[in-house]
Amino acid sequence: MPTYELVAGVHADTVSYSGTAARYVPALGTYALTATEANVQIQVYNSYTLAKMFVRVDTNSRNGTDVLVLRVNSANTSVTVTATGPITGTLEDTTNTAAVVSGDLLTTRILPGTSTSGLLNCNIISYTQATATPNALIASTNAAGAAISAAFTRSIPFSILGIQTTETKVQYTWRTTGIFELLRIYVSANATTTASSLFFRQNAANTTVTVAPGAGLTGEFEDTLNTVTITAGDEINFRVTVGATGALTVHIVQIQGRTLTAPWVAADAGGVTITLTTTDIFNVVESQLGFPSTPTESLYQLKTRSAYTAQNMQANAGANTSSTNGLVRLRVNTADSTMLVTVTASTTGIFEDTSNTVAIVSGNLINYSIDGTAGTGTITFHIFGIQEAVAGSATGILVDWNANGDFTDDLDDITGHVISARWRRGRDAES
Repeated sequence: MPTYELVAGVHADTVSYSGTAARYVPALGTYALTATEANVQIQVYNSYTLAKMFVRVDTNSRNGTDVLVLRVNSANTSVTVTATGPITGTLEDTTNTAAVVSGDLLTTRILPGTSTSGLLNCNIISYTQATATPNALIASTNAAGAAISAAFTRSIPFSILGIQTTETKVQYTWRTTGIFELLRIYVSANATTTASSLFFRQNAANTTVTVAPGAGLTGEFEDTLNTVTITAGDEINFRVTVGATGALTVHIVQIQGRTLTAPWVAADAGGVTITLTTTDIFNVVESQLGFPSTPTESLYQLKTRSAYTAQNMQANAGANTSSTNGLVRLRVNTADSTMLVTVTASTTGIFEDTSNTVAIVSGNLINYSIDGTAGTGTITFHIFGIQEAVAGSATGILVDWNANGDFTDDLDDITGHVISARWRRGRDAES
């Protein structure tokens, strides 16, 4: 059974929970807090088992306990951890599970148990997603909402829902084959007087996978009909065109891939500019991209809870005047792995390591790093990414075309290709 990680992450010391009111966090994408649960609900389109909740606490000055719980359709599940002030580090629930079905909505809720004051900063909340068939969820989230002005056309990366005028800066290179489908957008405010459109993009071109929020309409919009086949080397991202007059405020863009790989992407649409120094700097694998000046690696480490092969690492540099090559790595248990992307000095674009792979086992601690190498000038990064290749294989989907067993096809559930065909002639069956 394929098992993927659902990760919501952020760089350290940027998001604080305080007070006594409930706050909600998306289950996938960029970790951020909102008082409105609908703004961060991720929808699932298949049956899953969610388990192994993992929370990394950065700082904690709370004066009691806070409860973090997986929510399904705005109701608490048994998957939960308790943060007790002033304890920091990792919190886990490795016992409880939650079953979800197509149409369910996922969030994480934080609610004080006994705390009344102080701050709780979490960098990562993650779960495992076990599925009967390969279905990887991908989401760009923004708890506060991204307000996009009238008549603007802007590109959106994976993970963080932000906007960029130059599409190449937010493109992610897909290195396997898959079918992408079930595009969904959540709009909280809409002052437009004509319809807007959002497309899943392939090689800087619109695909048939699209949604069109009507003038002035809010809520969720879905494309449950169209699909697009992605092949190795395709550049993919989202793109929105806003209708006339008023702005459109978007919180979630998500899509599903029928694939045995899923991206771990740390992104910032506007880019994060750094000058290389002799100090290593770190980032969470699925998150908003950001590099604090005094990094502590443990704050950025995701604990994996299944076996994966990490492959196809990449970094997207939108501007670069650095005199020194930037060395972007995947780190495992505070050690450099063989996966290394070299961002050539004073050169922009997507840089990749398509040769090396790393075997990840349950319990490994992983994160991105930029090796400490002093230089002059700056590099503006927009995306770090790898693909997690999960264990499993394509399985057949039986299609009974006329509902009486006369004509049936066995379809590959990733590509949709016919594995075998079978028909009956009188009392005999042939294939």
